[in-house]
Amino acid sequence: CQDAPARRFATDAWLQAYFHSAFDHIFAKESVRAAVAWKLSVLAASSSSSSASSSESSRRRDRFVNTTQNELLNGDWIDIVLNGTWEVAVGVPHPRGLAGCGFWASWEVATL
Repeated sequence: CQDAPARRFATDAWLQAYFHSAFDHIFAKESVRAAVAWKLSVLAASSSSSSASSSESSRRRDRFVNTTQNELLNGDWIDIVLNGTWEVAVGVPHPRGLAGCGFWASWEVATL
């Protein structure tokens, strides 16, 4: 990725095809799918407060994890990002506000 403006990802058919193909290839492996599910569950568990959390916050966290996992694994997330919503997870913008090539090259996205 060479400093393409963020808006180009929503309009450039080649870029969209490239990222769709890459994600299809990556997520075709069951080991990757299982690792994503595991990472999300660990993140959810670590985000819960040290005090006893309410059942409502637990349900919200579970919904977040399930929605994020589904969006990553079924391809919705890549569509959402390529259309200009630069989120690392459902409703979670990139922590450093990165978009375009910076978003894709960031350690936060690489961690996914």
